[in-house]
Amino acid sequence: MTETFYKKLESTYGLVNFHREIGELITRYSTNKQNIYQLALEKIHFNHAPSVLDLGCGYGRFISYLKGIIPPASTCTGIDCLEKNRNPFQEVTRSLQFKGNFICKSAEAIAEFSDRTFDLILSGYSLYYFIDVLPHIARVMTQDGWFIAITHSQHSLIEFLKELQAALNLNDKLTTDHPALDSTPLTFSSENGEELLQEYFMEVERIDYYNRLQFPAEAIENALRVLDFKRLTILKKSFYRNLIAEDILKLRLSKWVKNRMMDDGHYSLNKDDAIFCCRIPKAAGETS
Repeated sequence: MTETFYKKLESTYGLVNFHREIGELITRYSTNKQNIYQLALEKIHFNHAPSVLDLGCGYGRFISYLKGIIPPASTCTGIDCLEKNRNPFQEVTRSLQFKGNFICKSAEAIAEFSDRTFDLILSGYSLYYFIDVLPHIARVMTQDGWFIAITHSQHSLIEFLKELQAALNLNDKLTTDHPALDSTPLTFSSENGEELLQEYFMEVERIDYYNRLQFPAEAIENALRVLDFKRLTILKKSFYRNLIAEDILKLRLSKWVKNRMMDDGHYSLNKDDAIFCCRIPKAAGETS
């Protein structure tokens, strides 16, 4: 992990209260009112206390939805590269009476675990950061276990690119493959996830989660708050910092979003996601 990449994560996912706030705002303004985490865990059932691994666990949001699904005696291990997430993650596991274990390392630390260690492996909006560990995910998962991954569509927040293009004063159209944008989320999305996962699991079910973020005119500040977080995650600072100062960029973004909201009476963004439920890990010799 490069120092630049680490700083980018720290400036977004390392700000725990900011990260929590954005998650709550996304939930509040989603047109799809079914909770995506609850939907992802809907089929999970164990007759024993399972061993759980959460990759890129952050502050423990995915784990928090295991309440009532797995018994309090269950062991939940979280791997995350940001030390700031340790205490929040442990607070979540303690509140649910799980046995919590936080490992502050990159996801490659999964290589340190023995075969067939975990009954349930989770990855919520994070697998695209460490797609190379998929062989290890299949290796450490029990034969009757589950791997559940939630990810974005390639079209998620696509309308926001118009505002970014205007704010950066770019003549060329800002698309998902533009050098100004971080293409990392495209490595594992709703469009390519099934094909990637089928190499390592016998059963892969995709559940499409169609959604939009709909901000009414009076919620303009909340819309800008969400977009500021997304700006930090998808826009390459190395590209725009020589074009425009950050405070000017934020001011221009605010102006363009407010103008669009005045024209339409609201501000709407695509927020389609997908859930992948994987079973029966393939042995090393079975992968293609």
